[in-house]
Amino acid sequence: MGKRIDGEIIRGVINDPRLFPGIERVRSGSTQMFGKRIIQGGKCIQECDFEITPPEKSWYSKEIDGVWHWVEGCDHCNGEPKEWAYSRCQKHDVCVDCGGDRKSTTTAWGCSGGWRCNDCQEKINRQRLAEAEARIVPDDEYDEMDFWHEDEARCPWCKAEISTDESYDACQEEHKCYECERHFKLTAEHSVSWTTIRSVKQVA
Repeated sequence: MGKRIDGEIIRGVINDPRLFPGIERVRSGSTQMFGKRIIQGGKCIQECDFEITPPEKSWYSKEIDGVWHWVEGCDHCNGEPKEWAYSRCQKHDVCVDCGGDRKSTTTAWGCSGGWRCNDCQEKINRQRLAEAEARIVPDDEYDEMDFWHEDEARCPWCKAEISTDESYDACQEEHKCYECERHFKLTAEHSVSWTTIRSVKQVA
């Protein structure tokens, strides 16, 4: 185990004569860009002077006591796995379910703990859909009144809870259920209540 700084392993000194203490550094993925970068009005008017690609994609540059070092950015290598990590080494940058690497999948789905390959995600999707289908009652047993004026919106097909964060003004809004993948219409029901309080002031 190498020396550490702030819990991360120091991999070694960066041997590049262009580096000096205090030079500005910007990370862009694994690429390290050095020199002043100027942004005005949302546009870059001056790029950094040069860039360096680290020997390993999870390493990043850090100035330590006036000297630039490569530091390990992989949370697993540092012994502190996180739900969301900026970058991981090739060994640990794998599917959270099957352990396959990125080269073995055409699509990677971001998830807690890292990412999931397309095959594993499709397996989860099929299981979720099957469970939702099992909750759907036949038409002759369906009562639309079970879904009227409810405190929480539920899919009228599979009874899954529906997010209504952006639907407070909904009126027959078309939606697709995430769980059973069927369509339904959503309407926000609003009610008004009144409060009266006696006034001290009396009419003469």
